Amino acid sequence: MRRAARLVLPACGLAVWMGRRAADTSRRAHSTASECDSVEEGLARLSVDGFCVMRGSVRMSDVEAALAAAERLGLPPTAAAPANEKWVESSFGRYHRVNFLGDDVTAFAALETSLAPLARAFFQSVDGNSFYRSELQLVTATPSSENQIWHSDNRADGLTLLVPLVDFTLQNGATQVLPGTHKHGAAMVASSHAGATVACVRRGDVIAMNSRTYHRGLGNASTEPRPALVLRYDEHATPPPGVGCVGTTLNRLLAELTNIATFAGMCIIDRR
Repeated sequence: MRRAARLVLPACGLAVWMGRRAADTSRRAHSTASECDSVEEGLARLSVDGFCVMRGSVRMSDVEAALAAAERLGLPPTAAAPANEKWVESSFGRYHRVNFLGDDVTAFAALETSLAPLARAFFQSVDGNSFYRSELQLVTATPSSENQIWHSDNRADGLTLLVPLVDFTLQNGATQVLPGTHKHGAAMVASSHAGATVACVRRGDVIAMNSRTYHRGLGNASTEPRPALVLRYDEHATPPPGVGCVGTTLNRLLAELTNIATFAGMCIIDRR
């Protein structure tokens, strides 16, 4: 009996490790069902999946102006670039900036104006009393950057908007999402059966997520940086993140387990 246990336990551990690795490296582009052309469609999809792609939500001229502003701010060119007080490295090769000059804020504000109707409608849909922009962040994934950990932006309902300044692809560090994970308990597991998807979107489109939805930025395997603008909105009564270090770790583990389970489920279905 003991000998059998000594054999079974390592085998189970190896199986879990292999499952985690397979799920972690899986790359599947988002479904066209996630793409929306109106605020009403976006709200419906956000309610079901906690994630959607708003097509053509911002003007290309505003995207170009925001990209020019990002370049003026000195986007880190490679994963070897040293972090500093302006550019914070969240994981290897992934840099974030939250402090901006006046002209740059003006360029980013044009994008925010286009997205204001979605933000207002979202908080009305979740009975939000008053909301504010909790974060304006410029992010970039440099070539050879690594995956972020799975995380959510807030424990409570909020809205995260990700504006690509270049096209997002399976190779250049796009955002990976676990649809349905904005729900709690068994509802989350039931809703996340579709598995992790990568938001492969073009400039002019916007990725919208409920702040509770598990997501991560992928490593950049291309030769060019992948900059984007992040706008986060939360209610005054529930500022982010809503959890401490322990909660962040638990969220990461739960997201990884959900990713493994849904990946395994899809593999079983595909073999039928």
